[in-house]
Amino acid sequence: NFAWSLDGCHSCRGVWCGKCYTSDEKHIFFCQYDERHEVVGDNGKKLNLWCHKSPDEKQFVEARDGDMLLSPFVCHECIFYILERLQPYDDSHLDGMLLSIIKRAVLDYLWSRARSTVRQNMNRVIANVNNLKAHSLKGPYYDGPTPVADCCGWECAISLLLDTLGKGTYFECHKQFDTSRHVPGTVANFEKVSFHLPETQLALVDEEKGKSQRFHMGGMSSLWFDQIYSGY
Repeated sequence: NFAWSLDGCHSCRGVWCGKCYTSDEKHIFFCQYDERHEVVGDNGKKLNLWCHKSPDEKQFVEARDGDMLLSPFVCHECIFYILERLQPYDDSHLDGMLLSIIKRAVLDYLWSRARSTVRQNMNRVIANVNNLKAHSLKGPYYDGPTPVADCCGWECAISLLLDTLGKGTYFECHKQFDTSRHVPGTVANFEKVSFHLPETQLALVDEEKGKSQRFHMGGMSSLWFDQIYSGY
């Protein structure tokens, strides 16, 4: 959305290199890699109790250059405006908390792709763009802006993250993801019966076998939400 004005809002000025887009340390969310759940293995290397492998210390903490070529990136400030139709107040604790949650969700879905995959895809795109420039062509890479609507399931992702902050079975300070995963299912169930999504009533029918497949057109079926689930 850089330089675009969303529905009368001032133009977006948010630009980051990958390592500059980091999680907000003011509000803590437990990630798959977290030093508080870290142990040292027999070989002296750090292991993580959640995944039992040598961790990537930047995983879920900072973005990578090229992420936006594989994941539909919208910055946390633009998502805030799309959901609230207002700019966040600097002195508002609630606005600051919501911005932190949105940024956490953004980093979660960016990390649905491995670091090597992001790097290799970026190098291929650069090579493709350079080849097209030699013939005065721009290529198929679309610049924006984002539709001013929650078409990606952002509010559901926020609800999911808020639920994880509750008291869990194993930890007082947070729930396990498997405990909170009922939240997306609850939202998806409503999207399937909502009259505000008439496309959801459409179906593909196999008359020979008597079976049908229904379309799901809500935010829960978006690539963005599918990737945030993969990130978890």
